[in-house]
Amino acid sequence: MRLQSVVACGVVVVTGATRDARACSLPGPEPFVVDGTPTAAPPQPPRDLAYTVTRGRGVRDGASTSCDDLGIVKLTLTPPSGDVGFVVEQIGGTLPDGVSLAATPVRQAGLQIVWIDGATDAQERLDFTLRLASVDRSGRQSGWSAPLRITDAGSGADASTGCALVEGGASGGAGAGSLALAALALVRRRRGSSRRASLRASTRGTR
Repeated sequence: MRLQSVVACGVVVVTGATRDARACSLPGPEPFVVDGTPTAAPPQPPRDLAYTVTRGRGVRDGASTSCDDLGIVKLTLTPPSGDVGFVVEQIGGTLPDGVSLAATPVRQAGLQIVWIDGATDAQERLDFTLRLASVDRSGRQSGWSAPLRITDAGSGADASTGCALVEGGASGGAGAGSLALAALALVRRRRGSSRRASLRASTRGTR
């Protein structure tokens, strides 16, 4: 199985007149379809679990990108042999605000969590623990992996409204990823509208 990570960020020069209008794009979940195909032996648990964390970030040298407000936890592992998907379970701590984990298996490429973290360098602490199991085509599930504790020190900011991309069932596919990205865009638009309304109210109050 291949592990993919694709992020295309549009660049916005805050101080200048040029703007690349491409939106931030991330791969959606890739569901693993349990279709009843017989397998010789139950799958083994995944091994060597590890992770990387990318947090939202503020403007750097007068420039920002359309991905700057996203937090991303990417999971990596050594899969067992055979054609398998993975289920993820939270067993401790607190997920980023608004994040929920998939209830159905996903392929290895879908093992990431994305949420709106805020385009700022002031970030809250992350601390939660997951475990994973393998699932084969017949629907048999392995035992659980060793727990994987995910932490990031942050910097003490308030939690942000979030959204997860690790979701979707057997019929989800690219559509589930598109819906998740649409939700991210909707939250961004609502935040922009709230800021504009506050600015108009402040302007009227000073007249």
